[in-house]
Amino acid sequence: MNIFRIEHIFFLFVAIFFVNCNPKTNKKAERRLTDQSIEKNQKIDYSNYKDLIEGIWAENDSVNATFWLKNDSVYNVEHQDEPVHYYLLNDTLNIVYSESFTVKWVIVRLDKDSLYMTNDVIEDTAKLYRR
Repeated sequence: MNIFRIEHIFFLFVAIFFVNCNPKTNKKAERRLTDQSIEKNQKIDYSNYKDLIEGIWAENDSVNATFWLKNDSVYNVEHQDEPVHYYLLNDTLNIVYSESFTVKWVIVRLDKDSLYMTNDVIEDTAKLYRR
């Protein structure tokens, strides 16, 4: 039986905390804005997501870093020596904490400076900015 290490649980709560600290947004409206920017019948090219998502991400200008993504790992600032595996599947960032526990974040916006993502558990949109 896999038992979560306290650090991994802490990392999950930190991730949930920074999402809940952001102002409320309308998920449907943001998704609609994203959908409107894509012409009908145009396929989205996710091949550059891996290059765009790697880097250091923070909640706002006053925070140096919240976490960073490098190769196939997520590094929490508080637990740098204990990276967690992640992988991208189309527009979804999958963070694997154990064999039986994966958190899925749908990427709403990703460019060279910003990363907006949502998940089914939290109603807010996590808005992160590259450092």
